[in-house]
Amino acid sequence: MASYAITDDKIVFTNGTPAGYTVGTLQDAMNVARSNGKPLFIVAGTYDVGNLSVRTSNGGGAPLVMEANPGTVTLRFTTGTFFLEIDNVPDCVIRGITFNANGRPYAESGNGGAITAYRAHRTRIDRCTVHGAPGMGIVFEQCGTRQTIGTTGTDEPTSPAGAIAGCEVYNCDTAIFGVANVSLSVTGNVVRNCGNNGILIWQYSPRFDGSTVSGNAITYIEAQGGGTGQRGNGVNLYRAHGCSVTDNRIRYCKFSAVRANVCNDTIISGNNIYAMGEMAIYVEETDGASGENDVGTVVGSNLIDTCGSGISVTNFNNGGRLASITGNVVRNARQSNNPTVSYDTGTGISAEGDCVVNGNVVECALRYGIVVGTNNYARNLIASDNVIRRCGIGIAASANANAGHMLVTDNMIQMPAGVSTENGIVAYTYLGETSGVRIDATMSGITPSTYPKIHLGLNIVHDQQTPDPVPVPCLASLPVF
Repeated sequence: MASYAITDDKIVFTNGTPAGYTVGTLQDAMNVARSNGKPLFIVAGTYDVGNLSVRTSNGGGAPLVMEANPGTVTLRFTTGTFFLEIDNVPDCVIRGITFNANGRPYAESGNGGAITAYRAHRTRIDRCTVHGAPGMGIVFEQCGTRQTIGTTGTDEPTSPAGAIAGCEVYNCDTAIFGVANVSLSVTGNVVRNCGNNGILIWQYSPRFDGSTVSGNAITYIEAQGGGTGQRGNGVNLYRAHGCSVTDNRIRYCKFSAVRANVCNDTIISGNNIYAMGEMAIYVEETDGASGENDVGTVVGSNLIDTCGSGISVTNFNNGGRLASITGNVVRNARQSNNPTVSYDTGTGISAEGDCVVNGNVVECALRYGIVVGTNNYARNLIASDNVIRRCGIGIAASANANAGHMLVTDNMIQMPAGVSTENGIVAYTYLGETSGVRIDATMSGITPSTYPKIHLGLNIVHDQQTPDPVPVPCLASLPVF
């Protein structure tokens, strides 16, 4: 039997019934804390609970601050149709509590999680642990407010969604799901061992989102629900404009570390990425509908080691374009061992429309260091000042007569031992996922008369095998995980 007491500065909830305490459930204590405008402190222990709610219809409609000393309190989901829901009550704080979802399914429809904040602006989940959820771990939906600014009708944030910070989320289907929010902050969390996705930032239709995903450690993300990339990602952005994904450590994902689909004005930088089953950073445009174009991306200063392919800004055919891909290091792009990946991987960096690929280092890409253009989907492409080393082909540029202009200049390309320097720069044609590519011309055959859209500047292509002080071989194959 549990009970609570009202003190001068807080409400205290505990197992048992000490003298002076009132017998009651955790829900009772939550309501009393809110009605009295005091924080609720939970004493160390394990509590079997369910259907915990923070609504306008209980607790006087006031915010809840509920906390414990981290690692001392476990709430175990054993009854009811949902675990904890914060519904239309802003400024709540949940701190230092472990939520054991106990493998129990949520009977509620929609986007429910073990912790769900719905239209609960400025909510903060801090230093909590969530595990064992067959669905979502933590969900923020429609949190934060916005207003229309200017004659163009752009919507700008007036109040942020809130924050998920310093939490550990594991053994869930998806760890963190933010949908239709404004400026959600997801920082400093540990996400691991999830069945289908790590962190999702989505909008129902393309619009400004402004969320920040930074400083998180994400590892072992499966794709148990199948598909060709909608699952199996460390961070997935969908229709969410103005987001930043920075300084995360992402390892062992079935598909991508960061996947941005139909997202304008995205920054992906400073991420440390290892062991991706498909494309490590994928900026794509799959919808192709009017007003749903992926435009404006910075992909910079990421370190990628061991992946199917490294970085791709693609789907110019659907309107995906306009990116700066600079200062990245990509190593060991090899053939994917993910059976649902239907195309040949092994490319370091690829871009299609209105992109600059500058100042990157690509080493040990099985097929191509850098690819600019896909058939006629090529426009205003620059590949410059890159170091490309020990790749099957250094740089491949589209040979299509209808392609736009491509400038390849000031690159340093070292071919592997036994591979002709003619493969340093080639003109190619993409034949399809199952047919691969055709090499139309090697470097000496790319002339202004034969390929007037491919402009070659001063590139250094060589096969000098300078001794390495500590030789490191290219990876033979991707790890199985």
